[in-house]
This record gives sequence, C-alpha cells and structure tokens, in this order.
Amino acid sequence: MGTDENINKLQRKRSTLRSKVTRITGKINNADGIDKAFDVEQLEETLKDLKLVNEDIHDLLNDEDYERDTVDCEKYFDTAKLAIFNTKRKYCKVKNSCLYCAKPHHYLMCDQAKNNVNQKSSGIETNSLSNSCSKNNVFLMTLVVNVCANNKIIKVRALIDSGSQYSYISIHVIQKLGLKSNNKIKMQRQLFGGRETQDQSHDVYELLICPLDESFSLRIELLSEKKI
Repeated sequence: MGTDENINKLQRKRSTLRSKVTRITGKINNADGIDKAFDVEQLEETLKDLKLVNEDIHDLLNDEDYERDTVDCEKYFDTAKLAIFNTKRKYCKVKNSCLYCAKPHHYLMCDQAKNNVNQKSSGIETNSLSNSCSKNNVFLMTLVVNVCANNKIIKVRALIDSGSQYSYISIHVIQKLGLKSNNKIKMQRQLFGGRETQDQSHDVYELLICPLDESFSLRIELLSEKKI
C-alpha cells in the first residue's frame, strides 16, 4: 500500500473521530449531571484515539504539510479540552479556608493575621532597597489558579513578578501534569551592572489557566525552570 493511500485511509478514520469529538463536545455543553460526567469520559477516550491517528498521519507527511496539519489539529483539541476543563471545575469545587483562623474567608482578610503583623512590626527594621536586605523577608504577590493540560486539572500557586519578561513553570508541575515541550529556547539574563549570564536552555510549554472564580480562561506559554 502506497504512502498516499495510507494517508487517505488514516484521514478518513480521523474525520470520523473529529465528528465524534464535535458531537460529544456540543453534548457536554448542554448536558447536566450523570450524563455530563459520562460524556466527559467518552470524550477523553476519543481524544486519545484522535491523537494516535494524528501521530500516524504526521509520520507520513513532509515538513510543510506537517505544519499545516498541526495547526488544523489544535482547534479540535482546544475546544474539547476547554469543555472538559469547564465541566470538571464545576463539579470538583474545593472550599478554601483561612490559613490563620480556619474560617471561610481569604487569609488576606483575616483580622487575626493583621493583629499578628502589628505585634511584630515594632521590632522590624526597614531598608530602602529590597536587594540590600539580608535578614528580613521580602514578600511577593501570589495567587492560586487552576491549571489544565493533558486532561488533568490541578491547583498551583502562581508568583506574580511584574518585572519579569517571561512566565515560568517549575519542573515539579511539569512532571505532575505530564507535559511535553513543544519548543526549546536559549537565553541570557542581564544582571545589575550590565553583566550577562551564560546561555541557558529552557523548554517551552503551553497550557490553560483559569482563576478560582471561573471568570475566564487563558492559554499561555511558559518556560521550564528547576526551582521558582
């Protein structure tokens, strides 16, 4: 059997799977309860089959056709995974409690925490430059977000650094989600005084994030980092 004939056969199989993905995704967006949970499980299995067929087709394509086909494939997975993500976050709620008093509010709103800070503040010295502070703690903004990749959803604490040009993800989270890199880059970091670091290699990953209030979702690219 020739290459073209093999590709045509695989494309027919893929067309059937894509139609199934579209049908189940639409059903998930309109179903409720037990039916919805069953449809999510069925969609996840169909996506696995579709991924295998895509890989078989890509092995037979030249570079130019491969690039076009990859872009075409992504839209089916993005739409389906978003439906799965939205369904799982709806039925897998986690109630957060205060770290200081265990009551049902965010720890930043806790009066007990503020009292503790006020009691300790009298003995704290201040420095005008944060990078010259050798003993006192430096606090940075963080927030907890949902992360979705490979049909998995986990909660991670994101560090907000307004001075960073890139977003990073730790090796621990990469391994937990079973992520695969879609690119690799080399970069230098410029330090104070104009000095530059040696070239460092980073894997590039793509995933979907969503705040805990479920107000929106965002697909972003992140660079790997051993420790953040």
